[in-house]
Amino acid sequence: MLFADEAERVFQTHGLSAFQTHEADHASSAFLRMRGAPHHVDAIGKRPRLAGALAAITAAVVGVILNLSVWFGLHVLFGKVERFDGGWFKPWNPDWAHLDWFALGLSLVAALALLRFHLGIIKTLMLCAALGAVWRLLT
Repeated sequence: MLFADEAERVFQTHGLSAFQTHEADHASSAFLRMRGAPHHVDAIGKRPRLAGALAAITAAVVGVILNLSVWFGLHVLFGKVERFDGGWFKPWNPDWAHLDWFALGLSLVAALALLRFHLGIIKTLMLCAALGAVWRLLT
């Protein structure tokens, strides 16, 4: 057995992402317990200013991840993406004539494999890599 029994069960039944979440939760809490952190974790909850600051940091990190997701998604799906200059609001403006239909189709295949057929990340990645290699050989 590679991991603890509970971690192995989570990995086998729910896949890699659930395993990573499980391990991050349990490893961090175990580390915090070893270091005597429960006292400090409780103290954060009792200090509204500190809890508010941590919530703001969390919101900023989520915003950065969302921004990067949109940026990478646009630049993968479209061959030409420009910034629209509208004063303080400067959204990305994709050129729909340069839409990469294969990338869009591959994204949909990956979404179906993960969400509908519960294929798992490794198998989905292998499937998409194989489809991409076949596409590259044929074009």
